[in-house]
Amino acid sequence: MRTANFKLTQLTMDRDCRIFIYMYMNFVHFIRERLMRKINATEFRNHLSGYLREVQKGTPLQITSHGRVVARLVPEGDEGEEARKSLLGMRASAQIGDVISPIGQAWEAERDRV
Repeated sequence: MRTANFKLTQLTMDRDCRIFIYMYMNFVHFIRERLMRKINATEFRNHLSGYLREVQKGTPLQITSHGRVVARLVPEGDEGEEARKSLLGMRASAQIGDVISPIGQAWEAERDRV
């Protein structure tokens, strides 16, 4: 039975890791949105070349009209490559358990039906 408890604990840890990663990604998105520089559309149009240089250097911008964000201008990047780099960084600390094997506990489908 010790093995079953370990596998349940491992599954819980895997679920907790997924929840943590989801919450972390939402937090990062929230912070990026708040820290992004806001530029009025008229200001952006009048100084377009300067703002494009800023974006090329890596500074994302939010373009507003009447105080509401209508567009985001971000540096060109390969999202797939960025995701791969992020996952490779997490690989060092991630633990993957056996999620295929039975956990050793009896399960009665009729009893457990909702």
